[in-house]
Amino acid sequence: MSVLFVFAHQDDEVPVLTRIAFELARGVRVRCAYLTDGASGVPAAVRDAESRSVLASLGVAADDIAFLGGERRIADGRLAYETPRALELLRAFAAPLPPPARVYAPDWEGGHADHDAAHLVALGLARELGVADVFTYSLYNAYRRPRGFFRATSFVPGTEPVIARKLTLREALLPVRAIARYRSQRRTWLFLGPGLTVRALVRREERLRRADPSRLRAAPHRGPLFYETRFHVSARAVMEATAELRALLSRS
Repeated sequence: MSVLFVFAHQDDEVPVLTRIAFELARGVRVRCAYLTDGASGVPAAVRDAESRSVLASLGVAADDIAFLGGERRIADGRLAYETPRALELLRAFAAPLPPPARVYAPDWEGGHADHDAAHLVALGLARELGVADVFTYSLYNAYRRPRGFFRATSFVPGTEPVIARKLTLREALLPVRAIARYRSQRRTWLFLGPGLTVRALVRREERLRRADPSRLRAAPHRGPLFYETRFHVSARAVMEATAELRALLSRS
């Protein structure tokens, strides 16, 4: 049995390190695929090495970590415009094995356009392979936040209930300790780290939610999306670029 984790960037795995460890502890083969080069400000090779090191420390095999596309990877920030190619690359990575029992991906939440696009690509593959169990996790979003502010690891309200799992102290420390190993992303985790730390150490919770394709008919939430105010990416452009895939998935 295997499970597949789909990420947009290197370090997107941090909020689900507890789930990766949980699957591995039960003898499940964990495979991780990254859809962009993550190289907006740091060389891709640097970021690859950071994620590979953290995943290897948990027990993920080197052959099960894929930075898709090789030297012709999809550029950071462009995933929404490259979903057909990303799906093709992910399909090729998944092909040698039977379909995964579960797929994990970032939620549809409007935090980063690449995260939302990774959500769509993961659902697209799950649809093709007949995988019913697709679970999402939150990174960050601007739901009910003043312009320019965000919430970390907190879901936008949806129809599916949040699935919370209590963590042991050892489990809770996994993502907190891992943050320091992403040296190229210190600035990012300076902002995201406190929210994740509170969730892990104070609440001792891992939170997932089943993907709901019906949500894809509209933007993740009302009001400005975080990627609009922080990264100056047009939500309208992202929605138009992904319209065909979203329509297909929302009918599933």
